[in-house]
Amino acid sequence: MSSSPPRYSKTKYILGSFLIHWILNVWYLFVRNKEIKVPAESQKFIDQGRGYIIAGFHEATLSLYRHATAYLQDRKGAKLVALVSQSKDGEIICQTFARNNLASIRGSSSRGGIAAFKSILKETRNGAVPIFTVDGPRGPRHVIKPGVIATASLTQFPILYLHSHYDRYIRFNSWDRHFFPKFGARLHVWYGEPFFVPKGLEEKGLEEYAILLQKKMKELASQMEEMIHSAYPDNSIDTA
Repeated sequence: MSSSPPRYSKTKYILGSFLIHWILNVWYLFVRNKEIKVPAESQKFIDQGRGYIIAGFHEATLSLYRHATAYLQDRKGAKLVALVSQSKDGEIICQTFARNNLASIRGSSSRGGIAAFKSILKETRNGAVPIFTVDGPRGPRHVIKPGVIATASLTQFPILYLHSHYDRYIRFNSWDRHFFPKFGARLHVWYGEPFFVPKGLEEKGLEEYAILLQKKMKELASQMEEMIHSAYPDNSIDTA
């Protein structure tokens, strides 16, 4: 499943994805799922296995991937499809996702956006649950792009936004400040209430609702991280 595939050899990315998949599977044997906190209204949509959209920040791509495949896909039966950029980095992400049967559509706000958007709408009609890292692929950090809002407006599916974090992690010096769990870390996942978007929004309306969603997602992320830092004060936070 791909829209306008990139013009470079995929062989090394396929091989690299197998290595990454193996490393992650071994490492995550020692990462514990501590908490999944879901409001009742959001849980109703998750339990039905379709008819909703997942939204998270780019910094949590790894933890979102692990949670989505283990919980939404394997336990709740969702047919997931992730929007992945057409960059070379996106290729290895796409191939790694495929190792866990997570389908990808290639495109972003800067490359292949229109074709990817059409592909996502087609997949939702076939029962898929799309996953957006809403400030990706290049940022700015925590600034939501309008694609997730446009998808919600056209499909009339609620956006189930979430934040995921570890009690112990290494944070990297990348634009998104991505983090990786330390050995034996605990994973926390919090969802917000369903976020509904009116039908037929135009450009100004898309921007307004993107700002509203952005505010809610940042508040959820701040609340979770404050809780973790308070609950686990002896666990150091490293910056790489």
